[in-house]
Amino acid sequence: GLPGKFKEEGRNIPDYFNLFLRESSRTLPLRAILMLHKDNNLHPQIRSRALMELSAEEFIFYLEEKPPPQAIIDYAKNMSDLTNPHNWYSLARSISPRKVIIHAGPTNSGKTYAAMEALRQGKSGVYLSPLRLLAQEGYDKLSSKGVLCDLKTGQEMIQHEGATHLSCTVECLNPTKRIEVAVIDEMQNIADPERGWAWSAAFLGVAADEVHVCGDRSMVLIVQQLASECEDIVEVRWYQRKLPLSLTEIVSDWSQLRKGDAVITFTSSSLYSIKKEIESQTKLRCAMVYGSFPPKVRKLQAKWFNKLEDCDILVATDAVGMGLNLNIGRIIFSTTRKFDGKRERNITTSEILQIAGRAGRFGTRFEHGYVTCTNEEDFKYIREKWEEPLSDIPRAGIRVTHDLVMRTHEAYPQKTLTEVLKFLEDHRKIDPKYFLVDLTRYHKLAKYIQKIPVIWKDRLAIVFNATDSNSESDIILIRQFAWMCTRNRATLPKNLIKGEELNRRRAPDRKFTDRLINQCKLLDLYLSLSTVIGKGVFVDTDVAIELRDETSDAIDKQLKSATTDVLQNYQSFE
Repeated sequence: GLPGKFKEEGRNIPDYFNLFLRESSRTLPLRAILMLHKDNNLHPQIRSRALMELSAEEFIFYLEEKPPPQAIIDYAKNMSDLTNPHNWYSLARSISPRKVIIHAGPTNSGKTYAAMEALRQGKSGVYLSPLRLLAQEGYDKLSSKGVLCDLKTGQEMIQHEGATHLSCTVECLNPTKRIEVAVIDEMQNIADPERGWAWSAAFLGVAADEVHVCGDRSMVLIVQQLASECEDIVEVRWYQRKLPLSLTEIVSDWSQLRKGDAVITFTSSSLYSIKKEIESQTKLRCAMVYGSFPPKVRKLQAKWFNKLEDCDILVATDAVGMGLNLNIGRIIFSTTRKFDGKRERNITTSEILQIAGRAGRFGTRFEHGYVTCTNEEDFKYIREKWEEPLSDIPRAGIRVTHDLVMRTHEAYPQKTLTEVLKFLEDHRKIDPKYFLVDLTRYHKLAKYIQKIPVIWKDRLAIVFNATDSNSESDIILIRQFAWMCTRNRATLPKNLIKGEELNRRRAPDRKFTDRLINQCKLLDLYLSLSTVIGKGVFVDTDVAIELRDETSDAIDKQLKSATTDVLQNYQSFE
């Protein structure tokens, strides 16, 4: 149906015709526009194929021979229109309507259990978790009940032939796969200033007949609003906590501690200092849970604490708030101030309830949970927040997508990734129900690898998947890996601690422990890039998995030996 002057002519087709066919088959009309105007001497067959990629409006624009620059700019600006993100997911929208079941309630109320039972009974499904630990737990539980399940996180994947279910971190959702049941856990994280986009994408994008959403009551309204946009049917189920949880008297001295207590702080330095104080002033021994610890270390420390035999007290940060089943009878806040990456602030009502809810959980040895502080000022603040109802989440996080960045890059091939991200931010249009998550870390990473000639696909993979890496040493590693990607071969550094040096017994050493923790971070970074760029480039993937496991064991031994060492010093002093 094209005009005669654009019909195919001649037999000799340039070699780049095949390249164009391959490119145009997986890109958008903008590529066709650019190719048409980039070269006036295009072979007619290529020109014909390009025109076939255009919409009616774009075809008319071409015939009228208007100058392209402003049209391309307008096209790119339209691409940064984020007002209807639910329309990004065509497969999910083809299921009309989805059935959405909201499980709302406090911690330890059985809401996630009910959702997971529905998932287990489904013919196919996915569990979307906020943490690797929870993804692993979901995988273990489903597998133990006879469900053939895969596991996928940003760093690893376990696959089984014929698997019907997947347990994964929320960022790993595949919106192009149709399933029967989905469970999205800790949905209140949709308001997180940096990760909130992942919960929005999961809810809007999961192509499931039945979507179970779990979280506290603050997320109910925003989920109902998003479901309305998607024309879903919504049912809300309310849950109550199974065991009582109440405030109790202040713990002003470590001598008042008892087995099963968890002391909460929010910095690594105070974590170690509190542990040292408790163990030097009492006969109690402490396990530790900290967000920077590798998942396996947190799991091993939790297991050690849960026995309540040769370990008595848990000293932890807010990492204790989810992902671990713990025998905690009493939560003791040593402070109510935390640094959130930008500023020091008071912890929120939601954070207090999430952490406090770890005490007195169903299935543990404590049938009543208690919450307190180490000083009057903090206790007063906790008591005020305790009575305060949770506020409804006003907006859901959203992020520019890989596809959006690539399309904008095609419109402005001369722009750097940093400039593309800024362009999208400057021209964004967002529905009032959403907010654009903080892209500061993306800008930083894009700037650090800006002059490295890595292809755009890999550049995006690095910037979008290494945002947890912020230290100077992390940046150096990211740059090294980016350079290696240009040679299609990325290997692990030679100076890693391994073998005899890693496994030999040694005296407790905080600096050595920190080195091991940083090594696990490096290995996690390597593995996260391996999952998105490929093992064909990141050739040491299997070695990295094994070494990360060994390093985690070494960290756990260091933490336990430190406890034993302090206890022996205490006993000799006695």
